[in-house]
Amino acid sequence: RGALVHYRRAVEYDPDDWIGWNRIGHLKHRLGELAEAQAAYERVRAIGHATDDRAVVATALGNLGTLAQTRGDLDEAEKYYRQSLAIDEELGRKQGMANQLGNLGVLAEARGELDEAEEYYRRALALFEALGARPQVEKTRGLLQALRERRGR
Repeated sequence: RGALVHYRRAVEYDPDDWIGWNRIGHLKHRLGELAEAQAAYERVRAIGHATDDRAVVATALGNLGTLAQTRGDLDEAEKYYRQSLAIDEELGRKQGMANQLGNLGVLAEARGELDEAEEYYRRALALFEALGARPQVEKTRGLLQALRERRGR
């Protein structure tokens, strides 16, 4: 909660500090204060639109998707993830693309769509490897391994 105080001060000083709002959203999400997390992520999206920064919009959409998934609204989560992915693809943002592909994989797995989940994970893994993003590579390999074990392979 101490970090939250500092981020609140930052956005009071600069209400258009999308990074501050995004971090507030993450903290509120972790604390289970989902309505406040939603409001923070919506603020990030609004700042992205106001400044015509599509990368910020994509970030907000991905976070709104994660929040929707936490709430159990898988259709809403998928909508947000796909919107974020489309923007990231247009902008050539490989990190964002990989993140959303991974999110879509988790979502597909939650729905029992195991072939689709594997395809999303593989696409995410290839991007993470190309980026040299070691922690995400390991996480995605772990997701693929868990999926194989779930299938009994």
